[in-house]
Amino acid sequence: MVYSVRFSPQEEELIEEYATLYQMKKSEVIRKLTIEAIEDEIDVEAFRRAKQHFDENPVTYSHEEVGRRLGFR
Repeated sequence: MVYSVRFSPQEEELIEEYATLYQMKKSEVIRKLTIEAIEDEIDVEAFRRAKQHFDENPVTYSHEEVGRRLGFR
């Protein structure tokens, strides 16, 4: 799928410099960093949910206990 995105001259220059530095095409830079930003945001949201759950129920387990519960020990 093809998308059209407009960048300011300063943004375009920044993207071009990054692409040159890492020997990538501008389209590769945009694709790569867009996907990474989305994945990072998903990870942050997962952390927030896990932290909220822990704050509401602060139970921890040792490595040994986890191993026993999973049947490894």
